[in-house]
Amino acid sequence: MLQECVDGQAKMHTPPVFCRMTALALLAIERPRMRGRREMRLERVIATANEHHGLAGIRDVRWAGVIQTHIVEDAVCCTSPECTWVMMARVLSPTELVVLADSMMRRDPQLKRTSVERLETYLDRLGECPVKVWGLRACRSALRLVRENTDSSMESRVRLVLESYGLGAPEVNHPVVNPHTGRFMYLDMAYIDLKIAIEYDGQFHAD
Repeated sequence: MLQECVDGQAKMHTPPVFCRMTALALLAIERPRMRGRREMRLERVIATANEHHGLAGIRDVRWAGVIQTHIVEDAVCCTSPECTWVMMARVLSPTELVVLADSMMRRDPQLKRTSVERLETYLDRLGECPVKVWGLRACRSALRLVRENTDSSMESRVRLVLESYGLGAPEVNHPVVNPHTGRFMYLDMAYIDLKIAIEYDGQFHAD
């Protein structure tokens, strides 16, 4: 994706800020499930209609909010994780908006791109914009369900199903000690008071 963006950038008179799905790829963030089937083109953000130029293979995305950016390998510029998350609200279901935020805040430090605090701060900035920012309300609602330090999107989806049936929010990656070995283990989800542990039975666990 980086080379595609470098090549696309060379076609433009001014350096672009890549956004949405392109930004997710550049930031190495797991892609959420999309509504319908979407054609994969490079996406760049523009602030006004006057900035629009029809370039083959590039989709312009108009955005009224604060364009917060991130430089990737000193080569191209894309929207920050926080900005990307809000921009994706237009094309994601409420569930996948939560899943995407979770995937930006993995327990693995190498995969962690943001935090709840940074998302909140960015949403507050958008709330001060003089014009309405599409997706702001959806993201504020989603943020109440977001959890940091998860390990997989499927675990997030299972958690959201549990919550949708009124079971409450389980703790994610709850640490327990193996009484026989003394080693720490992490439960995908746990209702601690009820002493219930829930593990998502995926390929990762089989390995």
